[in-house]
This record gives sequence, structure tokens and C-alpha cells, in this order.
Amino acid sequence: MTGEKVAVKIMDKKSLGEDLPRVKTEIEAMKALCHQHICKMFQVIETDERFI
Repeated sequence: MTGEKVAVKIMDKKSLGEDLPRVKTEIEAMKALCHQHICKMFQVIETDERFI
């Protein structure tokens, strides 16, 4: 809507296996992070099967 370019990453929870808790922790950290040299996470959509 704003015309700004963004990237979308889709991760299948089943394929993450044992890394699932680590990924959840990383998502929470990225939500709180604000730095000029690191991409900003705008939104996370979590379904039963995926993180988007």
C-alpha cells in the first residue's frame, strides 16, 4: 500500500524440527530490535504450519 519494497520469508515449522524454539526466540528478538544496519521486522504471521 505504501509502495515500499519488502521481503517475505516463509518457514515451515515441520522442517525446523529441533530448531523451532530457537526460531521463536529469534523472532521475538527481531521484533524488539531497531538498528540502522539491520532489516526491520514489520510483522509475523504464525499459522499452525508456518511462520510468515
